[in-house]
This record gives sequence, structure tokens and C-alpha cells, in this order.
Amino acid sequence: MWKRPLDYARGKRHDLRRDERGMSFVFVGMGFLAFMAATTLAIDVGMFMTARTQAQTAADSGALAGATALAFDNFDDRSPGGPAVMNAKNAAIANTVVGAAPSVLPSDVTFPVGPTGNNRVAVNVFRNTARGNPVDTLIGPLLNVPTVDIAATATAEASPANAMTCVKPFAIPDRCIENKTPPWTTGSTFDRYDNKGKVIQNADQYIPAGQPG
Repeated sequence: MWKRPLDYARGKRHDLRRDERGMSFVFVGMGFLAFMAATTLAIDVGMFMTARTQAQTAADSGALAGATALAFDNFDDRSPGGPAVMNAKNAAIANTVVGAAPSVLPSDVTFPVGPTGNNRVAVNVFRNTARGNPVDTLIGPLLNVPTVDIAATATAEASPANAMTCVKPFAIPDRCIENKTPPWTTGSTFDRYDNKGKVIQNADQYIPAGQPG
């Protein structure tokens, strides 16, 4: 049966509207793109968490190094070029964050006052846009987020031990010469240093076994 060209075109358009062949390829392609985007985003999030952990490690190292220098090098020198600040700064930047050193300035090392006095060291580390070293993203540029800012802070305290009570079974009970609050009793503690490591007045005295005294 012969059809006019107009009728044939109408029928062809009708068939095309009802034809679903090839639709699975569209859905598979869209699903593949969504899966790839989610996978790449997961990589970005994992990298952010790693960067945050590494930044915290850098801050912890800096704070511990600063507190150690405060206790053993110079307790009173809190200047930008002093041992506490310099040791804290150098230890912090020695720990990289996603392959690059974090930014730590002398002003990022502070000395907050704690319950036992001015014997704390706080360190702040940065990898951010303000310091010119943000962390790059992988999928972020597609979402207009090419970089992220990472920061961390840590505080350490320099407090030498100056007393102990019951430490069994890690130490054998012993006796010292109680000069601070005589006489000696089984509840006495060994008091010889203050929280700055200096010998106090009427300090207790311990004489090891086998030595005269």
C-alpha cells in the first residue's frame, strides 16, 4: 500500500516517540558519571581528614618541643628568637601536611597561663589561603572549591614532677628525709621542686641506699 510522504513522516515520528531502544546506555552513562564523581569526592574527603590529622601532629610536635625547651633551656625567655619559640616553630614545620610544610610564624607560638602558672606553650599551624599554602582538591574545582583551609592547635605544659604517693607495683616503697613538714610518716610525699623545676626552701632529701647520710 502506497503512503503519501506526509503520512510516512508522521508515522515515523510516532514510532520514534515510542521507541525506547538505547535508553539503557543513557542511564548507564549517567550512573557511571555519578559513581566517578562520588568516588573522587570520597578521595577529597579522605585527603582532608589526612591533612587535618597531619596538621594536628605538627602542632603537637611543636608544642612538646616548645615545652621541653621552656623546661630545660630557658624558662624566662619567651621572645620570638628564644629557644622555646624557635624549637616549637622548627618542630612544627618539620612535620609536613599533605607533602608540604605548614606555616608557623613566631606569633603563632604563645604562652597561655594555666592553673599551675605561666608554664604552657601553645602552637598554631596553618595551611590556608591567607598564608598562601592551601590544600588543593581533586573534584573540588568542578564545584568551584579548588582549595580548602586546614589549621590545628596544640598546647603542652612544662611541669616537673615534685611529689608521689602510691606508685605500686612500679616502685618499691622507700623513705626520704622529711624537711618540709616533719616528721616523716607513711603518708608523706617527696617535696623538693616547684613547678618551675627549682629547689624549694626546706626541700626534702633522698639518700640512695648504700650511700652515707
